[in-house]
Formats: sequence, structure tokens, C-alpha cells
Amino acid sequence: WMVLIEPSVAVGLGTNVLSPAWEAPWLETSKAEHGELLAIVDQLVREQARPLDAYQPELLGSMCRTLLVRCERLYGEAPTPHAAQLAQFFALLERDFATSRSVEHYARGVGFSPRRLGELLVAHTGKSTKQLIADRVMLELKRALVFTEITVKQLAVDTGFDEPTNLVKFFRLHTKLTPVEFRVQQRTFLPSARGSAPSSAKPR
Repeated sequence: WMVLIEPSVAVGLGTNVLSPAWEAPWLETSKAEHGELLAIVDQLVREQARPLDAYQPELLGSMCRTLLVRCERLYGEAPTPHAAQLAQFFALLERDFATSRSVEHYARGVGFSPRRLGELLVAHTGKSTKQLIADRVMLELKRALVFTEITVKQLAVDTGFDEPTNLVKFFRLHTKLTPVEFRVQQRTFLPSARGSAPSSAKPR
């Protein structure tokens, strides 16, 4: 099962098991522990299948909170070393990915040398600082190409490329496609492209 929990339900819970990007997002359990957790999930499934009434949201929320607390008890490990620096890096990346792809910029922001930051990120994510920066930029480019009508020229400006040709080279390096080719390819998989949405529907 995959259990999707709204942030409002999990406030103050699941610090360890709701792992940030640098943590291993799994919990190993014994057979008995697995059965106990699965029993809670089974209750969630049964309640979700019932007709909606005034009590269901609170019951589902309560079960989700119970599941998180039980998982936290099982996790029982010390916080990740350098968790604050890791969190700071990802916050900086989210803020500055469109204006800086400099490893030195992020290392200064965290208070580490570029080499030390790289070692820390590789140890916890398996990727270098440069790779993580590129991944975040690529995610933004892909989102914009699929879900908006922005031109490649404007997208280059918005994401810090000096020239549209530089964006095209960067994009092709990571996907083997040009931005326009990627947009056409991906939009063939959208419901509107398959005829399941009115032709006048606006892109979401």
C-alpha cells in the first residue's frame, strides 16, 4: 500500500520516517511489527471504502497519526549527522537554483568547503552537488515545458541561462532531446492529448 497523508494531518509527527531528501526513505520491520502496521493500514482501507460521513475525516486522520507514531517508535535512530547543513543546502537550492549553479555559492551558504559539501551530499544522496543542482534545474524546465506555454527564450531568462542555445545544450545533455522535442513527446501522454478532455480545456 501507499498511504498519502496530508501535511495538516502530520503536523509535529513523523520527523524521522517522513524522511527528507537526504535520508533513506524506508523502515525495516520484523514480521510481527509488519503485521501490526499492516493492521492499521487495513483499517484505513476499510474506512476509506465506507460512504463519507461527518466522522470519517477525523477517523482517517487519527489512523494516519497512529501509523506515523508507531513508525517513529520503530525507527528509533539518532538524527542524521549534519542534518541542519543538509536542510540548509536544499533550502538554498530551492531558493537559488534559477540564479546560480555554482557549487561554491551553495558551499558558502552552508558554511562548508565545496569538497566537504560534496562529500556530505554524496554520502546521503548518492549524488554530487553539481548533479543535485542540475536535477533541480531540469525539474523546473520539464514542468514549465509540459504545463505552460512559455517559450524556450523566456524559459532561459527565468532559469538563469545566458542564451537560449545554452539551455538547449544543457537540456539535450540530460535528456537527449531538445526542449521542444520533449514538450511534444510529453504532451502526447496528457489526458487532453488522448481525447479525454475537451479541446478547449486550459492547460493545468
